[in-house]
Amino acid sequence: MIISKTTGYAIQVLIYLANTKDQELISVNELHRKFDISFKYLGRLMTKLLNVGLVESERGKYGGYRLIDKQKPIYLMDIIKIIDGIDNFNACLLGSSPCEGNEQCTLHQHWYKPKMAMEKMLTTVKIQDFLKDPKFLQEFEQDERETLT
Repeated sequence: MIISKTTGYAIQVLIYLANTKDQELISVNELHRKFDISFKYLGRLMTKLLNVGLVESERGKYGGYRLIDKQKPIYLMDIIKIIDGIDNFNACLLGSSPCEGNEQCTLHQHWYKPKMAMEKMLTTVKIQDFLKDPKFLQEFEQDERETLT
């Protein structure tokens, strides 16, 4: 199981949006600067998040994106399923077919328990949990101060 770069970006963007003031719109330009993601790549990512109903957008000079419902939990596994799909999550570490059923790869017995632990973590940790992390908030506030200077 590998989490794609796109999923990582989606998690970062959603955490960033969750940490904004209510009804505040975040422009694509701000997201581009914050995460150093190309506009085209970011546009496709935001369109995907928009189409699945996690974010909403407003067009225009003061437009941008915001979470539709900051109170609704968004679990990391939800983001993985949206961006990468569950098949990628269940993919074999050795690159063969999924390690399920009768045909298991040679790493299956070693990988099964850690994979189950990871799956449990990904289905219980939500983006809102990151907002409770003092280290995250400190980094976020530092980035905001640098932007203002």
